[in-house]
Amino acid sequence: TILAKVLNAVKTGEWDSDFSKILELKSYNLRKTQISVEQGCLLWGYRVIIPAKFRNNILSELHSCHMGSSSMKSLARSYFWWPGMDKEIENITQNCDNCLNVRQNPPKSIISPWKW
Repeated sequence: TILAKVLNAVKTGEWDSDFSKILELKSYNLRKTQISVEQGCLLWGYRVIIPAKFRNNILSELHSCHMGSSSMKSLARSYFWWPGMDKEIENITQNCDNCLNVRQNPPKSIISPWKW
């Protein structure tokens, strides 16, 4: 798998030429000096790099509150990373009727006069 290849590269320090040629590996190659392994988990900085098979679960959990694209990306970026994460979050919120209804009809603010 891709992450197995990244994990091996981080452990050995040997990033072969595939990382600059293969599209799926380029994102990792750009961050190779910032990727580390902690207790068997790949990290980019302090964020956990999520394997592809778990991404939908993470996205579903993040989206369960229908907080919108910006808030969802902000929360996700605090804890996780994978290539294309922002785009996947945008796709989810753009294709969700609940998110679209909230975005198109934001709550009205209460108008109150200024006190002089």
